[in-house]
Amino acid sequence: MISFFAAIVAMTNMCGVVSVDTHGARVISYIPEGGEEVFFVSETGTGGMPLCWPWFAGNGPSKDSRRHGIARYKDFEVVGTERIGNDSTLTLQLKSDDETRRLFPHEFTLTVKVRMNDRLTVSMTGENTGKEPFAVTEAFHPYFAVSDS
Repeated sequence: MISFFAAIVAMTNMCGVVSVDTHGARVISYIPEGGEEVFFVSETGTGGMPLCWPWFAGNGPSKDSRRHGIARYKDFEVVGTERIGNDSTLTLQLKSDDETRRLFPHEFTLTVKVRMNDRLTVSMTGENTGKEPFAVTEAFHPYFAVSDS
């Protein structure tokens, strides 16, 4: 079997299980306790809940910019985990580097938090760590599992 994922981090508690691919900080699975899979992932590994940052769709700085930004194509670092009872949080970060600066010439830190308790909450926060202002558009692009009937 071919794996399409970089490294998977799974969090489990009495409220369910969530799995996150560190490549792109993408939630690839969420199964609430007593429930069914929330997200769809295809046989080719697309789907789940990818993020779009620092631009959405084809709105990058040039006509050659990748759709939906650069973050979804980069490996994030796990910088924190926390569990208090049935409240679990995973924190991932992406910092600007030579590759990101070629595509988006700014200094930044992008932090993604995945929190699971009686619900799943995912947030992203972009911080400008440079001196020049910049604008971003951002989005989550979920692929929900639905029945075929």
